[in-house]
Amino acid sequence: MAVKIYKKNNYCIVEDGAVKRYFAGDEVSLYVDNGNWVLVNSSQKNESFSFNFADLQDEAGVSVGTAEQVEEYLTLNTNFKSDAGSSASLITDVDIETLSHFIYNPVTDKLEADRAIETTLNSLFLGEQHKMSSGAENIFFTNLGNETNFYPMWGGLKDQSVTANQGSDGFIPPSGRVYSDMFSLPLGGSPTLNTTGYSGGNYFGVNIAGLGITTTAGENVGVGTSLVYFLSINNRKVYKQILPTTTQIYAGDLIEWFFDHPVEIHAGTTIFAEIRKIDRTTDTDYGVFQVREGDVLQADGNYRYQAIVHNRLFEDKDLELISPYLKYKAMDFGLDSTGSTILLKDLTLGTDDLLVPHAVNTLEAIANGSEIQIKIKDGAKIIVESLPVSAVSIDGSFVNSVLNQAVVQLNAIFTNVAGFSSGGSGNPVTSFVLSGDDLTLGLDDSTSFTVDVTTLGVDENKFVSSGALSGSNLILTMSDSTEVTIDATNMINGSSGLATSLGWFISYGANANDAVGTSTNDSTINQQLPFYFGQALEQGAEFKWNFQSHGGSNLIMGIWDGAESPIAYNGGANTASNWGTMFAYAGGFTAGSNSTLLTTNSGAKYVVSNGDAMGIRFGNDGHLTLIDYSGTNEVAVAKTTIPLAVTEFNIQMYTWANGVLPNGIINNVNYIWDIVHDFANTEAGIINGILDLSLIHI
Repeated sequence: MAVKIYKKNNYCIVEDGAVKRYFAGDEVSLYVDNGNWVLVNSSQKNESFSFNFADLQDEAGVSVGTAEQVEEYLTLNTNFKSDAGSSASLITDVDIETLSHFIYNPVTDKLEADRAIETTLNSLFLGEQHKMSSGAENIFFTNLGNETNFYPMWGGLKDQSVTANQGSDGFIPPSGRVYSDMFSLPLGGSPTLNTTGYSGGNYFGVNIAGLGITTTAGENVGVGTSLVYFLSINNRKVYKQILPTTTQIYAGDLIEWFFDHPVEIHAGTTIFAEIRKIDRTTDTDYGVFQVREGDVLQADGNYRYQAIVHNRLFEDKDLELISPYLKYKAMDFGLDSTGSTILLKDLTLGTDDLLVPHAVNTLEAIANGSEIQIKIKDGAKIIVESLPVSAVSIDGSFVNSVLNQAVVQLNAIFTNVAGFSSGGSGNPVTSFVLSGDDLTLGLDDSTSFTVDVTTLGVDENKFVSSGALSGSNLILTMSDSTEVTIDATNMINGSSGLATSLGWFISYGANANDAVGTSTNDSTINQQLPFYFGQALEQGAEFKWNFQSHGGSNLIMGIWDGAESPIAYNGGANTASNWGTMFAYAGGFTAGSNSTLLTTNSGAKYVVSNGDAMGIRFGNDGHLTLIDYSGTNEVAVAKTTIPLAVTEFNIQMYTWANGVLPNGIINNVNYIWDIVHDFANTEAGIINGILDLSLIHI
């Protein structure tokens, strides 16, 4: 039987013989069921009408035609809106089932669902202002107004159905994520002219937040084809991003691609990354994007795609260990009027510049590369990660521009060394009490400090019988009537206190004896090597520093024996024959002029890490010994072959361009035993033990 369907006055009208049905134009849905076409009132699903496409006529009674013609005709005459052209498409049973789980609630003006909703990895958008995204091992909330990716602090409970998780092990205490500065990590070496697909695995042994990639195109990609970046872990996709090709890409073009938000991976994870070419209109997959191959042979005997990965390292820290000042790049320090509290200030805040104060002896400053780190003394919490020397001040006055001098100045404030001198902060030593080996100093502000006198270089076989204070000097009279003089300004918190640090100076030429004035061997000084340390190293003392590596043949410590004229870092300053005595580091400490290795840990070298404590000890036998202090026990690394004929000298040094100058101090080590009779001529000091019948003394 013929059926007429047409639209009039914003209604879809259905004539079935003498019966007319009216459907509001914006409420009509259409689908096919077992060969019959079904018209449905979207708001009243029980109102529907079924017909065969061959029976359909227009308003004039003319047959519409084939199934394709019927579909086109109904698209124009059903499911239309009066203010926006008509658009309709056939919906299937599956579509109807899906839509049945959503309703529009006109009372609350909300779309409501009765099933859980799963979105794409890239997320849930809250209008045009915020986006919620999965970042693999994190969730990010992006402010679309300024593209800032915010992240929460997390605590958690593990799967409580597992017995092992039902106790304290199942609780994850709240922590916050702390990030390093961004750095770029090359993968595969440098690009060649060979091409390969951007597809493969990458293992990361550290916690890392991926921020983007840079690679070189190996093929042309036309406008209209999108590059799609996929990232997966254990075959589960964790990230996808589309890079629309708005201009032609040519082989050799550099592709820099920053991610919409960080993608974070825990240490020990292998990720699989791939870029594919997808037609933007038809979704046709044209395969893996070809890029330039790297020049570094991989462990499997093949070459991989070359890329530069932009990252930040991250660490999850207990909330107690996270400082709000971690990334500050300027800060002022001082003491309160009592001298017992360290004041941290942000001078950009105006009059209300005080941050959280700390008690004296609870903070310490250390060198962090060429900058200064402020941390809790003897603790894991870092207050400020990396302060430029030029942005650090004490009571509004900038610290010394030389790194090690600036560190000394700050630690003098943090321990209130000046409080022991009447010419300092006005808090002089007023009394002392000796009880056994404990010496207690009383200060003018009624505070006191106790130190074990056996740590001050005093012979433990001689007992202190009396003491007297002369200015800032403490004079101890021993039981054998000898006297020991100690500078009380260095006795804070039990410090052995015999260390000073005068920095590095130019050895030769027109600028001889001028301070280098910088913490790195930069272009202002790297043509005037070698440098010498301002304080002489005497027998019974040691020069200590924290090792910092730099590329090339990067560090020599010793005694110069070349021409007494300035020489460039790359003009022979690292030539072994120019050094009479040397401890040299080139990818590891090696034997050098008048020195031999006592131990190795990497082939024929002894390798140390950045930040490791090292020292050069000048023994009473005239030998210099290179010591590694970084482990539980001292390790004798190298020693001079022939003892020095002098009792004191100034250490000289060389480093490659922009290498870090050692931030050194000199300590008295008179309390360390020396060999005075080597029974078998095999002793290398007492670090590795002594033979029977060898004699030692202090």
